[in-house]
Amino acid sequence: MTRLPGTPTMRQTTPALSTRAEVAELDMRSLEIGEGKHADVIEGPRPKLLELGPPYPTEVYIAPRKGRRTMGERMMAGEAARRVDIDAILARHGPAEPRNHLSVEAVMNLASVGSTPIEAAVVVGDLRMSGLLIKEAVSASLFARYIIGFTEAVRSLATDSQGWFDKFTGDGFIAFWVYKTDEAIVDTVPGFCQSILPAAESLISNLKRNSRNFPIGVGLSIGIDSGPCELVRVGDSLTLVGSPIVGATRMVSGARAGQALVNVSLGAALERQKSRLESTGILIERTVVKTKEYPEGQEAYELDFGNGPGRMRSHRGIADSEPLTPPVGGTGTE
Repeated sequence: MTRLPGTPTMRQTTPALSTRAEVAELDMRSLEIGEGKHADVIEGPRPKLLELGPPYPTEVYIAPRKGRRTMGERMMAGEAARRVDIDAILARHGPAEPRNHLSVEAVMNLASVGSTPIEAAVVVGDLRMSGLLIKEAVSASLFARYIIGFTEAVRSLATDSQGWFDKFTGDGFIAFWVYKTDEAIVDTVPGFCQSILPAAESLISNLKRNSRNFPIGVGLSIGIDSGPCELVRVGDSLTLVGSPIVGATRMVSGARAGQALVNVSLGAALERQKSRLESTGILIERTVVKTKEYPEGQEAYELDFGNGPGRMRSHRGIADSEPLTPPVGGTGTE
């Protein structure tokens, strides 16, 4: 017989419960186990057989304990379990000390209702000609490993610059920064974009060595926008929903390989901090970009990282000629 702190006595008929799930909170009505799975408990004076469905095909006997928790006690226990769960999710997606970037109310909203409104700057990256590259790849496995290595580099650079890694999109990524002032964007997002360009050059060099034929126009395009968003919890992950995702995607669709375009509203705010950008070697210029929604063109801004349009240069110690080492045995991202 095994007794877990604060729970009734349980007897397990298979080892799966102890090795694959941890009982977080148990009362007379429901059993909450790891990864947010729940199962009903039938009340009664005798122990009851409970079957936990996939992925926990475990049978346990649950004996009613003496006394009942009050509603307040159950709510407090459940809230404590949810807080631990939320902190683990934040740590997977966000920078160090992720709670410092969200209000207490925002964290509570994520725990209780699964979403919270935030102000965010969004960066979307897209590898141009990726469809042709995979078609021409000598080794699909090497192609995947190089892409994964680049994605993990982007994740690391994003969190190092106080950003959040949303997702890998198959041939690119989405990252975002929670901000309270435009100055906070100036201090983080342009520098992040500058830092990933050398990693993109290394990726392209590796892909070229793994290609039977290599098309013109391969490179990383970047689109940037900002504004009100909804941070949403989906299972054990976080994702962002809102118009800045659309705006950043529109910018990246109109950008050339090696170009970083900023939607006009955010670009105007960055232009007001032009001297601060120039002090880091980044120029910002007004431009026009043709997009699907605006075939005649829409106003935007372009970030120039010092070597001219479409050129990439080393930053943060990553040399242009230094290839990314593919991860051993890696098959995907989280």
